[in-house]
Amino acid sequence: VEVDLEAAKESVSIAAVLSTPRGWGLALIDLSSGEMRAAEGPADDLKTAADELYRAAPREIVVPEGEEDEAAALLIRGDLRQVRGSPQ
Repeated sequence: VEVDLEAAKESVSIAAVLSTPRGWGLALIDLSSGEMRAAEGPADDLKTAADELYRAAPREIVVPEGEEDEAAALLIRGDLRQVRGSPQ
């Protein structure tokens, strides 16, 4: 994500998401302020992760290579439907 941080008038965040059979983890960083947040929860509470992502509205969501399907399942619950793999 390329952003002119000095001219940013709103939050510019990216997220990292991991979803496993045991649970999920989420890390958020606001590139314009440097604020970082993290959350985790059980696998049966994906709605909380989706809600956090929806509130943060990150410009980019990073997932481990090969985990795109699991991340997509989590994102669809929050109506964040577009998932793209990283360019190779």
